[in-house]
Amino acid sequence: MIYLHETFEFKPELAEDYLSHIVNDMKELVVSDGKRSLGLFRTAFRNIEGVMIWEHDNWPPRPSWSTMDHQPEMASYLARRLPYRNDWFDRLLVPTDFCPTAEEVLSRGYQDKLYLEVTAEVLSDQLGDFIALIGSEGVATSKSRGMGLVGCYETAAGNGVGNEVIVLWAIDDWAHWGAVRDARNSDPKVASYVNRSKKMLRRWSYKFLRPLPASPLQ
Repeated sequence: MIYLHETFEFKPELAEDYLSHIVNDMKELVVSDGKRSLGLFRTAFRNIEGVMIWEHDNWPPRPSWSTMDHQPEMASYLARRLPYRNDWFDRLLVPTDFCPTAEEVLSRGYQDKLYLEVTAEVLSDQLGDFIALIGSEGVATSKSRGMGLVGCYETAAGNGVGNEVIVLWAIDDWAHWGAVRDARNSDPKVASYVNRSKKMLRRWSYKFLRPLPASPLQ
């Protein structure tokens, strides 16, 4: 599998109209174009930003998301969306060995969830160890805190930031996130995992995501 991760900024005065285009037009067209929708989100606290994640069976052709490469209906949609957007950034993601597929994630029946996207820039000689640590300890430690793994990916070489890892978690709500944070101080096992993982990183950031109505993840 390979994943297309899109971050886009839309114009605030056109937000609701643009999101209705996502609901009514985009998902059906993209799925018919051979991609599976994993998540369609609006960023919490930054309401002009959205995130979309699509699953492909294999590496797409290089120009597959350009307007000229598509059938007329999809090309028309891609052209129509441009006036709604200020900017966007696409990256291809390679799943880790323990990353669930879209089918596996959707079978878990997530409902009324808040999603946490962690983007980590790993030190150049620590990438393999960092991913291995998430797989061997991070998933189980996070599961014990009620977090569900939605995806863990490495940004493919040649696009995005080098040595970048993106991890997506499902959490219940803001109160749940508060409890997750508290565990860093109250649970020595959690604190140990967090401290060891941070030592492998150059920088990291958190982003909370809210599913759009058309998103399979709700």
